[in-house]
Amino acid sequence: MKRILLAIASVFTLFISHAQITTDKVINTLKERITLSGYAQAGYTYDDLKESTNTFDVKRIIFMAHGQITKEWSCYFMYNFNSGGNLLEVYTDYQFLPGLTARLGQFKTMYAMENQMSPSEIELINCGSQATNYLAGVDNSDKLYGSSTGRDMGFMIFGDLFQKN
Repeated sequence: MKRILLAIASVFTLFISHAQITTDKVINTLKERITLSGYAQAGYTYDDLKESTNTFDVKRIIFMAHGQITKEWSCYFMYNFNSGGNLLEVYTDYQFLPGLTARLGQFKTMYAMENQMSPSEIELINCGSQATNYLAGVDNSDKLYGSSTGRDMGFMIFGDLFQKN
């Protein structure tokens, strides 16, 4: 009877150790494939023209998630928690060739280089020229187009097929 109990206990121990190794592999795989990041930008304004006014403004609180599903297929998600929250970007990319990628979803429009740069990279709270803001619909300056925060839904093919050596 002791031998049977010992055999069952040893088999049970092997299963538990195998489950632990499998769980560690899953956690490591998720850690390698999913990237979470974010940033916040706040500002303080003091005006002493006629009446002294102090204002504190939180311009944006951004959360980003990038997932690498396979070597060729990835997805991206960006959400702004400020002003009631809105979904800024959600798209998926598939790389057919090293120089050819297709993107489907909601992403930044390709009007100018300014629109592609993150406000955290420019290090300004209000960024972008008036022309870019108007063309890309960033700041609601075009009343007919509205404010899409410089993003649009669609399908895009991009890349560098003819790479220079």
